Amino acid sequence: MRGSRATPDLVQRLWNWADWARQDPDAPDGSCCNPIWGNFIPSKDWDVAWGEQISSDPGVEREIDEADAEAMEVWILQLPLVPRAVLVRRFVLRQSLNWEIVDPAVRALGDLMEQNWKVVATMR
Repeated sequence: MRGSRATPDLVQRLWNWADWARQDPDAPDGSCCNPIWGNFIPSKDWDVAWGEQISSDPGVEREIDEADAEAMEVWILQLPLVPRAVLVRRFVLRQSLNWEIVDPAVRALGDLMEQNWKVVATMR
């Protein structure tokens, strides 16, 4: 993958990883707190009575492949800090970044994955 642009498949896997990473398993559920709690969490969709929805993808519920997201997490944690930070900013925090900044980070991840696969194949 060296020198090439990021593949659409890898980018889709990054969006899946980002959706998985944005989940908040520690958020209180309805059994332990006042239901008004959800109205004050910026990452959650607001009730219509509270005005506009402020989440970056209101109403979009995608199926998350948790096994793939966890595998991606392992690879992403192996990246150097700068490409890892770029991937988190673009995909998890959904900040708008130039593709000239994002593409090298995605390619670095693709190269790392390719090298990991080669090592595993050599060990077999």
